[in-house]
Amino acid sequence: FFNPDQMKTDGEYVYVTERLVLSTLKSFQRYLHIYNAAMEEVAVFDYLWELEKVEFEGHEDIKFFYGDLWWSGEDVVCVAYQKENMVDKYVFRCKKADLLEGEPEFKFVCMYTTEGSMS
Repeated sequence: FFNPDQMKTDGEYVYVTERLVLSTLKSFQRYLHIYNAAMEEVAVFDYLWELEKVEFEGHEDIKFFYGDLWWSGEDVVCVAYQKENMVDKYVFRCKKADLLEGEPEFKFVCMYTTEGSMS
């Protein structure tokens, strides 16, 4: 069972983020489970791994700890950060259709800093 704070919906699908799983490689994993209206799972994947595959300046040294997802029309936006640095936020986007197929092609949009945030 999932907690309500792990669930989001776009009105058509239910998106459930599985909480932090620490692997033996000291990297972080967060799985996104996608369910249709009949609560049948249509896709599942580690979305932090998908973000880490995206190429942008400095991406080789980044291991994301968390990423929050939002839906905007046909796009999905993810804002991610690292455990050691929660001030710098990395913004990615992908097509909702790709997400539903379990093969999102995230693209890097920008990085911004939230001043006054605790790290």
